[in-house]
Amino acid sequence: MKIVTERIKLKNKIILTNKIIAVDIDGVLTVNKELNDFGKISFDKLKKLYSKVKPNTFIIKEINRLAKTNKILLFTSRNDYFMDLTIKWLTDNKVKYHHIIFNKPYYNYIIDDRALFI
Repeated sequence: MKIVTERIKLKNKIILTNKIIAVDIDGVLTVNKELNDFGKISFDKLKKLYSKVKPNTFIIKEINRLAKTNKILLFTSRNDYFMDLTIKWLTDNKVKYHHIIFNKPYYNYIIDDRALFI
């Protein structure tokens, strides 16, 4: 029931202030389905995909709105090799954030008491 409530709040603008909000990049800020199983993709193909991945403009707009009154922490499974490319993509797509963490462990699912499904 909480998940459904949170989805409705997102569509009606979540009101948060002075929070730290962690946001994944691939599959949240991006809309490239190929990156969902990046563990099976070659390094060279990953570089090409990361450089031209499409932005999820709805989510980016919401994150930018939340960044006005909260701290946005981006985290990604992308490793340090892709740091410059990733920061360029974030800048080009006008994503507002305060900090970014690379090398997030790769997993299929996360179970977390603070997860928000959107």
